[in-house]
Amino acid sequence: MSEHFTKMLIAHGGWRGTLIDLQRLYALDPNMRPEDYEWIVQHNIDIGSIERVFQETPMTIMRMCAYLENVRIHQCFAPNNAITDWCDYLKAAKTIEVDLTDNKAKYPSSLKREHDRAMAKQKLVMDEKKDEFFQMETERYGRLYSYKTDAYMIIPPKNMKDLFEEGRKLNHCVGSYSDRIVEGKSCIMFIRKTEEPDKPYFTIEINRSGSYVEQLRANSNRRINHSTEKELV
Repeated sequence: MSEHFTKMLIAHGGWRGTLIDLQRLYALDPNMRPEDYEWIVQHNIDIGSIERVFQETPMTIMRMCAYLENVRIHQCFAPNNAITDWCDYLKAAKTIEVDLTDNKAKYPSSLKREHDRAMAKQKLVMDEKKDEFFQMETERYGRLYSYKTDAYMIIPPKNMKDLFEEGRKLNHCVGSYSDRIVEGKSCIMFIRKTEEPDKPYFTIEINRSGSYVEQLRANSNRRINHSTEKELV
């Protein structure tokens, strides 16, 4: 152990927990200064949060502390809370392809503002990617299960908006099934009267093996009436 490492350990009682924390921090930055560690302890910053920040982009412990201290002073944001938002921001920034080699992006002047912007844009990007997978999946199984007679037609949702509107108009929960479709757990199809192709009538969930119907629900989860809807049966 280096001399200043040993001094820090002794200064903080030589506890095993302190030793482990110091080892984790030195693994991130072998040049960490004693004053940086003192600042981290003073502000009760979780070592795991520091490790997550370093996973997203390289920096030094000194630079990290300096940025969080700036956020504390100028944005009135406690460092032990700010570091969580900073980590989320950095992760989102990578998803939306922000250039984190630019220090203005890595150390935003308003962490709260840029955090909210990045998270909102990340959601849009992720929703777009999710909708692409959704459309690929519904198009694939739609070729298997689409059907039409003079009275009725069975069609797949074209996108996640279609699924949401189906659930909203029929007052049931199919709008929340997008993840199940993307993950390949459910096949959802819409049943329409052929003369009213845009008006939701029944929603059908087909078992992934295609061997049976899991659910068939109309408005407010009404089940099919086997007496009055024989033709649909």
